Amino acid sequence: MVKEIADILRLADKSENWKINLFKLNVTKKEGIKYFVEELSDFDKDGILKTVKEIISLYTDGEKSNAYSSIEDYDSSLISNVVYKMDITNDIIKDACELFISALADPDIETDPTKNKYEGYVLKTSVEKEGEDIPIKLIFMNNPIKVIKNKFFKINGKYKEISGEVLGLKLDIDMISFADKIYFFNNSGEKLFNMERAYKKICQEKVEEIKDIGIVTDIEAFIGVATSGHNPRRFISFNNERIESLKDDKMKSIISKHFRIPLIDGKFDTSNNDTSEKLIKLLCGKGEIDPFNNKPVEVSGAKEWK
Repeated sequence: MVKEIADILRLADKSENWKINLFKLNVTKKEGIKYFVEELSDFDKDGILKTVKEIISLYTDGEKSNAYSSIEDYDSSLISNVVYKMDITNDIIKDACELFISALADPDIETDPTKNKYEGYVLKTSVEKEGEDIPIKLIFMNNPIKVIKNKFFKINGKYKEISGEVLGLKLDIDMISFADKIYFFNNSGEKLFNMERAYKKICQEKVEEIKDIGIVTDIEAFIGVATSGHNPRRFISFNNERIESLKDDKMKSIISKHFRIPLIDGKFDTSNNDTSEKLIKLLCGKGEIDPFNNKPVEVSGAKEWK
């Protein structure tokens, strides 16, 4: 496991006081996202602690310890062996994260979990580090409450029917919240923090920039491609330096040649959807030149070597 995550989990392993919060979320176009949190008040604390220690061991010394090779700043990529991190004040999640943290800080007490369909749960605690109390939250995007029926358990040699509520905690972490950072192990954070809304907003802002500098022939066609499918999420990694460089006619000619994006009267021809896709990938760090054959290739992400 990458050191940063292993250090957090080993720090969490020092705590023996964990709580379980169940949460629901509701998203509307008018009001955005709202969170509803309930805290389990009646559970086997020793059993939960055993599960937490099993999770920590799985990621620090077990089969998950080699599952992730690095930590990168969040850029909307989905590389399975990379953990992505984001500051909780990042505009992409800032508002939703504030609401989520606030709801977790003041949960209702669960009365009947079978009446609700939860989107997920949080195992939370806090630890002292350098004299400061640091909150740690392990976030899981699945409903842990199951109602079992028609199940039989062997008791004294006979199978007897059992029924009722079961609390099932999984071992695979979806996210970790530590201090002022969120660590994403997969893309489930998009649902938790309603990130699609942020994607669309950022996409619209960047498309307006492209429109203002007038580098494409058909801006409406370009907008249609940019705002559809998975493209809005690409604009999280929009490269402002690249868009500035494309104000230069010489640079546009170079890009046109290398990435096979035709120019008409000094503007990229976006009458073709494929051309718009190429331009979007290029501006959002998903297009590079392969140095071995000098051909354009799509990449999951690009950063400067150090």
